[in-house]
Amino acid sequence: MNVASHGLPAEFALFGEDASRIVLSCDPANVSGIQQIAEKHGIAADVLGETIPEQLEISLDGHVVVSAPVSELGAAYESALESALRTDQELVAAH
Repeated sequence: MNVASHGLPAEFALFGEDASRIVLSCDPANVSGIQQIAEKHGIAADVLGETIPEQLEISLDGHVVVSAPVSELGAAYESALESALRTDQELVAAH
């Protein structure tokens, strides 16, 4: 996935949820048709990358800023709520 920052800080370019941006996943054979429809309506439709099962890489302005095995990302996602709710006992005892 290669994203252009358009001068925005990386966290905004990568994770900003503007009302005018969506990510669409499709069969590669449909990319041209989707781009034609978007162009007809004055909408930009950029190809960001391709879905593969092993590795996620995100580039910002041509430089890799995220690179991780999908298995690690899945594990982090699956345990995120539990980790956020877990309290560090040393911090609690200090207060």
